[in-house]
Amino acid sequence: MNEREFRGTRSALRTIGPVLAVVGLICLIIALVDMFGSMGSFGGPPKLFWLAFVGLPLLAVGLGMTKAGYAGKIARYYGREVGPAVSATFNEVAEDSAPGVRAVSGAVRDGIAGETGSACASCGAANDADAKFCAACGERMQATACGSCGHPAKAGARFCDECGAGLAG
Repeated sequence: MNEREFRGTRSALRTIGPVLAVVGLICLIIALVDMFGSMGSFGGPPKLFWLAFVGLPLLAVGLGMTKAGYAGKIARYYGREVGPAVSATFNEVAEDSAPGVRAVSGAVRDGIAGETGSACASCGAANDADAKFCAACGERMQATACGSCGHPAKAGARFCDECGAGLAG
């Protein structure tokens, strides 16, 4: 749908919708007046109450078409009104939770580094698992392995994870 067709459809919705809603409302009012007017007299049952069954759907369709015709304006208004409040609230929540997020991410980082890092045999400083030289003292990193099974041992471990044998410490 090009811009010209879109404007035409929007214009039709904005024109026909309110007209249908007003016609439906008028039919509904006539039906209700007829119904309540016949209650006080002995003239018999209401004659025009069937207009309520015409008026209610017309009113509903008219209001729906009007809402569709003005949906873009409503959305833009809502965005301008609610957007800044949501943005401000999000920023406040982000600022309030930043220290907690930093603490959790630091704990995760330290946990991961502790699991995969190795200690220098010379100075005991923690290093990355794939480090060839110590970041603190510069000594060559020694790969520690179990004397019984040859499985690589974690830094600071006293027993082998694979066979349970004691490690030289």
